[in-house]
Amino acid sequence: MIHSFNIGLCCFLICLIFVFYVMFLCNYLCFVSGVHDEGSTVKSLFGLIFWDIIYEHAVPDVFRSSYQQAPLDLWSGEFYRNRKERIDKRLETLCKWDMKYVRDYVEKIFEENEGKESVVNWQRFRNLQQIVVSE
Repeated sequence: MIHSFNIGLCCFLICLIFVFYVMFLCNYLCFVSGVHDEGSTVKSLFGLIFWDIIYEHAVPDVFRSSYQQAPLDLWSGEFYRNRKERIDKRLETLCKWDMKYVRDYVEKIFEENEGKESVVNWQRFRNLQQIVVSE
């Protein structure tokens, strides 16, 4: 009984700390909202920026079903090795993109692929404006 109480108390305290953190960000750093998502936002941005490399690159045997969210090698070292040239080029050019290009690129990929099975958590964003920054 005490063990369950301690776990519940820990979960409550962690949630409380997160709520205070979000309030701090909104009040003092002028953020509009905060979200606890276990890395979902970062994974989604990765999916949008590298969509063509993840989903349109012909690597044998990484897609076996249309229901897969990602190629079978995505979370292994093979993912990079199988796409090294394209990933390196994207990272190089990504450093040169200005915010308008990033916004236009992400908007295009989002609109073309919204709702498809992927690493992108489409429900994470209420609208495209939560992803792209206006100048």
